[in-house]
Amino acid sequence: MTEQNDEQAPVVWDQPDPPARPYVPLDRARIVAAAIKLADEQGLEAFTMRKLAAVLGASPMSLYRHVARKEDLIDLMLDHIVGTYDLSGIPSGDWRADLVTLARQQRAAALHHPWSIIPVVRPALGPNAIAHLETALSVFDATPLPVAWKAWATNLVETYVRGSVEAELADAAAERSSGMTTEQWQRTMQPYLERLLATGRYPRVKAFFDDENEITRDEAFERGLTTILDGIAGLISGSTAPPG
Repeated sequence: MTEQNDEQAPVVWDQPDPPARPYVPLDRARIVAAAIKLADEQGLEAFTMRKLAAVLGASPMSLYRHVARKEDLIDLMLDHIVGTYDLSGIPSGDWRADLVTLARQQRAAALHHPWSIIPVVRPALGPNAIAHLETALSVFDATPLPVAWKAWATNLVETYVRGSVEAELADAAAERSSGMTTEQWQRTMQPYLERLLATGRYPRVKAFFDDENEITRDEAFERGLTTILDGIAGLISGSTAPPG
């Protein structure tokens, strides 16, 4: 018997979930839920099928009856998270308000599941991801944008959210690895910075550090999102040339 190659193998969402065995009541939904919880607690880099099997009280081989590869399981986990977004009421007729709602949900989910912000090498094509894309594209139904620009605008917002969350998570990771909060680290750097800025060679940088009007992460996210949406609005109105 010849082994089925990757091109012939069905994608994970087309593979039927085998029936649970009496002595180990497993199904794909339970496996995905436990996997997400484990990844939330330990991160994806420490996530293994063996650890997941131990959490579920099963053998690693029993997991592979339901999910053939770890990569397939991660796809299922990511698609499950997208499925938690509330798409009710979208499109509302206000494309801008709809994109704000979708962006805020994406950010909240990513901050709650930091491991989900991973390098994406392939587009997400799970059923929840497809439903989300359909909804995101629908917010532009009342605009004159061609479908290619609708997809571009949708991707632009999602890329902004991803980059914003990655920056937030990087700050948190730095605090964990150094054992110092951002405020503590800034205090250790203060003498060095004061000596450097006292030279007078960096007046703009000094003005920045002297400015006491700090912007919170939430405020920075919202301001950036507003700027992105202003650009899309200009494209819709025809005052900005299409990208490319």
